Amino acid sequence: MSTQETPIAKTTTSGADVLPDYAPVPPSSLGPALNDQGYYVGRVERNLFWVTDGTYQAAFLTTPDGVILFDAPPTIGHNLQRAVDEIAAANGVSNKVTYLFYSHHHADHVGASSLFDKSVTRIGHEETRRLLLRDDDPARPPNEETFQDTRTLEIGGERIDLAWHGPNHSPDNIAIHLPDHDTLVLIDIVNPGWAPIYLSNLTEDIPGYIEASANALAYSWKHFIGGHMGRLGTRDDVTLHQQYMADISESSRQAITSVDPTPFFVKYGENAWAAVRGYLDEIAATAAAPVIEKYTGVLAAADVFTESTTFQVMQSIRLDLGHVVRAPLSAIGVKLSTRHHRSWQHRECVGPEHRLDGEASQTVRRSGRAFDRQGVSVGGSPRSPSSRNSWRTTHPSTGGRTHGVRRDCCLAGWTGSGSHGWHRSAAVVRPRRHRRRPVHGGPGHRHRERGPAVHRP
Repeated sequence: MSTQETPIAKTTTSGADVLPDYAPVPPSSLGPALNDQGYYVGRVERNLFWVTDGTYQAAFLTTPDGVILFDAPPTIGHNLQRAVDEIAAANGVSNKVTYLFYSHHHADHVGASSLFDKSVTRIGHEETRRLLLRDDDPARPPNEETFQDTRTLEIGGERIDLAWHGPNHSPDNIAIHLPDHDTLVLIDIVNPGWAPIYLSNLTEDIPGYIEASANALAYSWKHFIGGHMGRLGTRDDVTLHQQYMADISESSRQAITSVDPTPFFVKYGENAWAAVRGYLDEIAATAAAPVIEKYTGVLAAADVFTESTTFQVMQSIRLDLGHVVRAPLSAIGVKLSTRHHRSWQHRECVGPEHRLDGEASQTVRRSGRAFDRQGVSVGGSPRSPSSRNSWRTTHPSTGGRTHGVRRDCCLAGWTGSGSHGWHRSAAVVRPRRHRRRPVHGGPGHRHRERGPAVHRP
């Protein structure tokens, strides 16, 4: 049996040949050199020490009641005990870990917890325990002791204040304050000297993540342990991160308003997801550009991850804060196709913000859709004189159900509730008067009467 071979495109360029170049890392972002075993352990203040492998961090207190460990990243792994042994031998104290505090449930920060004896008391938020029981990961034994909002402990003469300020990076991420050591442990919020990695440090709750910096600065402390990278942080690091995120938020709001969606929906036609991706990516790139320029050379990897973080912040502004984006009507699933809806008529946006003259008022029409050059849909369906605040359209995919669209549809995008409850907001939609089509009933067919005039609001 013969087969038809499909030619396969070949490339001679290796992946390494096309790797991008990035800005140099500022020297201030780097920490101390690692030892031959791949870790660094140093004193924070008195009997509080920190450990890093250059990417992850943990900390521990030496006390008469044993060692109190804060987090157990698997990348440091057995080097955690080596670091404890090194400090204990140098100071003549016990090297036995008796308490282990979980900052949150993520495996990259507590995935080495199982290296320590089952007799170790594990403490964390109640949500941390629930999530660890759900995950059922042998490397992360659930914490036996929990708290809800705040808890203060005194272990071996050392005070430890725990607080949950609500979801941020994760639903269970907590602040650990050591007032007698002027230290705050707050993981996965601020990477001292560095920009956040993908999607704001892979954050689940952007409003909570942004608020976390202000919560951190409300405590009294000098030393900051953020869980990542090779050095300790300062109050200036947290303030810089706070400004960085504020700049991203403001730039995102401006880009949501200014970026024109028209080229993407015209280019991709029926492929709405391709248009949406292109449009939202362009918003993120536009918003990120001035932030990258401002912080390159100030925060390491600002040119690497700012666009990703900006995308996440921009989505939160849209979805959590309700700042809608501009989009053609086709983007909300209302398909303006003459093939399905011959009775639909093109409409004009005549809100005060969109009185277009000359070339600017020209429209692009494709597959029954119409958009003005501002990216505003000018397609729609008739409305009755009584429906001055809204007009409704039907679509075959909804089984005849209606889409409610507010008058402000022309201006600034869409929000929605339910599968078809999309709404828009900001300009008046005025339909053109239209003549009903004649009913052809064979010889002697009659014409229907012209429909009632639609009065201008």
